[in-house]
Amino acid sequence: MTSIIQYLEDNRVPKNGQEAKKITKEAARYTLVGQQLYRRCLEGDEAEYVMREVHEGICGTP
Repeated sequence: MTSIIQYLEDNRVPKNGQEAKKITKEAARYTLVGQQLYRRCLEGDEAEYVMREVHEGICGTP
């Protein structure tokens, strides 16, 4: 988890290319609030709502 925190704080990744790619992909699932790491997730109903709102905003259809 330390590598993920380092990446989220200031985009530092390991020198190993494969490890760096793994960290950047994994870090997309997390957010950092202060010094606390949180996994991003939505429940089924929340995910449907968010997708509907995004789609309506992009396409402009009610």
